[in-house]
Amino acid sequence: PMKKVLWSSTGSGGFRMGNVEDFIVQLAEKYPNICGAFMDDFFGKFRKFNASERVEKTRDLLKMIRAGLDKSVRRLDLYVVWYTHETGFVDPSIFQYIDGITLWTWDSKGLPKLEERFADVEAKFPGKKILLGVYLFDFVHCYPVPRDLMEHQCELGLKLMREGRVDGMIFEANSVM
Repeated sequence: PMKKVLWSSTGSGGFRMGNVEDFIVQLAEKYPNICGAFMDDFFGKFRKFNASERVEKTRDLLKMIRAGLDKSVRRLDLYVVWYTHETGFVDPSIFQYIDGITLWTWDSKGLPKLEERFADVEAKFPGKKILLGVYLFDFVHCYPVPRDLMEHQCELGLKLMREGRVDGMIFEANSVM
């Protein structure tokens, strides 16, 4: 019954298990609701490199992933998790290989700045699909997101959806419920 399904190509911590894109392409040929790939924690795996190596290694891997998805008989989108605290850390040029951004605030104390951070990403990447990630749990401080901050991010997401500025919301709850 799901109309659009993104299949994971990169797991927690940027973990990859070989060429997952071949498998995703095969799934997409069999199931028309498979519409692309999803990369979780992708950028963090490059943090250990200096700036120029980071850009080169990130670009090389994204080119390979994009080329793998492009073997499909139809266009498959590539989405990436991007944390608000990483927005200055990632070279904007590598987003040419990425179709969609899921924007997450890891530390709930940063949620009051979410609208400003969202607007910055929106301005830097016009035309990119953006999904707003909503955590129910603050993994930095190890407690549920306080109610006022949860209401803030949910109300902001709803406002952005009504304005047509965000393509949807993702609620992360399965690991804490």
